[in-house]
Amino acid sequence: MEQLTERAALTRRRIIEAAAAELVETGDVEVAAVARRAGTSVGLPYRYFGTRSGLMSALLADFYDRLVSETVLGHVDGRTWPDRWRAQITRWVDWVY
Repeated sequence: MEQLTERAALTRRRIIEAAAAELVETGDVEVAAVARRAGTSVGLPYRYFGTRSGLMSALLADFYDRLVSETVLGHVDGRTWPDRWRAQITRWVDWVY
């Protein structure tokens, strides 16, 4: 992916967050509804993601990036493996719920 300007990166983030909210609230991701929620034109999500599938792929990638960064990275310490796994599972459950 080409390097985005700070403004473009913020717009991209706003569209992804709008798509996530739309999915949670309605169970679907309609590009027009995402654009309305993000405060953009209907065409802008297509400019950033190409298609609805591209937007969904970006939404899924964002979910997993956040899951890993908030539950895995930076949480390795000197505890035993069973303690680490128990803590890891607890972080996953806390993050999801």
